[in-house]
Amino acid sequence: MKSQLILYVGNNCHLCSDAEELLKPLLAKKDLTLSKINICGDSILQDAYGLRIPVLKLPSGKEYNWPFNRSVLDNEIY
Repeated sequence: MKSQLILYVGNNCHLCSDAEELLKPLLAKKDLTLSKINICGDSILQDAYGLRIPVLKLPSGKEYNWPFNRSVLDNEIY
């Protein structure tokens, strides 16, 4: 089973689109899947991530706020 990255996003978020584009090569290289979770409409997620999106959550549970660096993530993800 592939490991999954989670990307917390919002509506019409250009930074979220940039983050997803940054992750695409990493997904293929590391054989990962990406699940995008839109925080809009969920007050708990909005409280947790509203001012930080996009936020990337690794399989280990570690979270990265934008801007995250692909080279750092490449080393963090097994």
